[in-house]
Amino acid sequence: METNNAALQVRGLRKSYDQLHVLTGVDFDVARGSIFALLGSNGAGKTTIVRILTTLLKPDSGTASVDGFDVVSQPARVRESVSQADGQHARAAAGIQKPAVPIQARLLRQDGLELR
Repeated sequence: METNNAALQVRGLRKSYDQLHVLTGVDFDVARGSIFALLGSNGAGKTTIVRILTTLLKPDSGTASVDGFDVVSQPARVRESVSQADGQHARAAAGIQKPAVPIQARLLRQDGLELR
């Protein structure tokens, strides 16, 4: 994958579930330090894109990178990068006290953790 200064880079991303084509060639870049919103109607593929970008789902084709790391060939590096920016500060600003341990556990493949 061509490296650049983008925090996220997505090229030709495709994903289908049986005969349902959810992503059909998605392309976008998100510059470092920018604010990005992924908007769309129900069923538009937003969750699928996020799951691919966090390595919880593999794309059928296309490429995606997070912080310069390919989501398919470098999933551990992607998960490390994502877990460093897990939204802890945003949750604190919103007054939410419970940490995002379940998503971090999934990203780091440490299932079975229990919140107390």
